[in-house]
Amino acid sequence: MKQKLLLTWLFLLSFSLSMYSQIQIGSGTSTNSYIPIQTSYDYSISQQIVLKSEYTDGQGIAGDITKIKWYVTSNSNYSDKWDLWDVYIGHTTKTSFTGSSDWVDLNTATLVFSGTITPVNGQWMEIELTTPFTYNGTDNFVVTVVDKKLGYTYSYPAFRSYSATNRGLYAYQDGTLINTTNLSANSNKARTSTVAQLQLVGTLSPCSKPEDLSVTGVTATTATINWVSNAVGTSSHDYELRTNTNVGTATGRVQEGTASNVEEQVNLTTLTPDTEYYFYIKTNCEDDLTTPWAMISFRTPCVSVAIPYVLNVNSTSTLPACVIVEDVNAD
Repeated sequence: MKQKLLLTWLFLLSFSLSMYSQIQIGSGTSTNSYIPIQTSYDYSISQQIVLKSEYTDGQGIAGDITKIKWYVTSNSNYSDKWDLWDVYIGHTTKTSFTGSSDWVDLNTATLVFSGTITPVNGQWMEIELTTPFTYNGTDNFVVTVVDKKLGYTYSYPAFRSYSATNRGLYAYQDGTLINTTNLSANSNKARTSTVAQLQLVGTLSPCSKPEDLSVTGVTATTATINWVSNAVGTSSHDYELRTNTNVGTATGRVQEGTASNVEEQVNLTTLTPDTEYYFYIKTNCEDDLTTPWAMISFRTPCVSVAIPYVLNVNSTSTLPACVIVEDVNAD
């Protein structure tokens, strides 16, 4: 009986850990020195909107967010001038900011952390939230950072960032603490489309999208798509083959279908030579859960022809696919 109880406990622990993990927001190697903080003045504040779609793309669902991370690329050795932070997170229906005064009132947010941060160059700086933020799984949310440390440095810290149209605000000033009750009253306000990359530790969906997509056996008219399914309670996979990236729409959809929960492969036929294709696939799970689309693209080659190849053309001829005419003798 003890052995069975131990095995059951280990299984539940493993399942719990797998459902509560890291969610990446943004990607790339670009950097900025305004969000989350700006250090050439004594005090600063920033806000950035995280879209629900970004969070769910990382497999996040409703539940507690317990940690938040920023990637510091340089100048952390001057952090004694900017290492005292307040961090707020709050729900919002905003998808962007309308201008430099369109701040989200902190009365609608939760103060999730207030204290000293310890950044290291070339690493994710992790903050464990004193008060976890309970994400509702429906709205977007706003992350606010207030730099409360008196002091400034022109050796700005740089943070990894990504492009997000009009989804960032910042302000900074000397001599006076940031006004957190009237955010529009702060100085040097600006709106930006460059915001910080984040890693959030939150609740993961047990329904995960297909991983490790690959394309094999590509010919002018056929291809095979392979994937790995790691979802708990998978019932099926829906897929679309497209000539554009407007997944879920009729225009550009070439093929669609459903693969069973035990299948991890689709054989595509009747393809068009010399064509760029986009294969989208998502997972359907129990309890009406579904995932965002995963995508892989490929191009079919031209049809091989016997040599010599003869084609009679004139100025009004319509050329078949993969044929290019060059006037090599300029006649």
